[in-house]
Amino acid sequence: MKRTAIAVAGISLTQCLVAAVIGMPMPAQAQARPNIAETMAPVPGRKNYAQDLVDRAVARHPELLQLDIHAIPPGSTASTIIAAKDRTRVGKSSDPDDIAVLKSGEPRVEINKTGDNNVEVSVQLRDVSRRPVGVVELTFPYIAGTDEAALVKQGEAIRDELARRISYGSEDLVTPAQYDPRVPIDTYAQYLVDDTLEKEPAVLIMVHRAHRQGSRRERHGSDPQRRDQARGERRRLAPGSEDAGA
Repeated sequence: MKRTAIAVAGISLTQCLVAAVIGMPMPAQAQARPNIAETMAPVPGRKNYAQDLVDRAVARHPELLQLDIHAIPPGSTASTIIAAKDRTRVGKSSDPDDIAVLKSGEPRVEINKTGDNNVEVSVQLRDVSRRPVGVVELTFPYIAGTDEAALVKQGEAIRDELARRISYGSEDLVTPAQYDPRVPIDTYAQYLVDDTLEKEPAVLIMVHRAHRQGSRRERHGSDPQRRDQARGERRRLAPGSEDAGA
């Protein structure tokens, strides 16, 4: 069955541009990144994108006792926990059984009826094009008579929520969640994206692109004539120019 891809390509404070591609096979939507240099490198002390995904997921799913994302960071050959609800777990090496989930794609369920009294479910993490990028490990409370198959489906549903927010691969997971410290990430625009993704399962990728109020682009837009006119006005009024006032 073919899947639908709809992308909100741009939105500003004065205009909204919407582009949609409908009915194309999922592989046709995938665009492999030609050069990893296009991805911003991790910044020490700044939250990575995987951690932001975890924080948002646990806020949507308070039933989760724990949520870990395992991945092999670019330049490494070892899988580690790169984001977790309990951040003290970040940096720990992945267990062999979690690595097996990454390689095979088969989910793992571990019931701890004593001690921690929980159920761990590990499923393969994928990006929006369904390429494996790591493992998501979810911990639920143990309840007598727990249906393992139902928990796997619940874990896969949460995994799919994450997948729709991962564009390319594991390299995206370790980039800073906030590329530019001047631009906030907890905005109404982000709420609109999350709300749309939740309500519209056919939407694969959604991006809001905005111009700050008062910015040069917001004032003059993309019209070359208006930009040239604005530049002329700035030159004419520049100190020392023949048209400048006294």
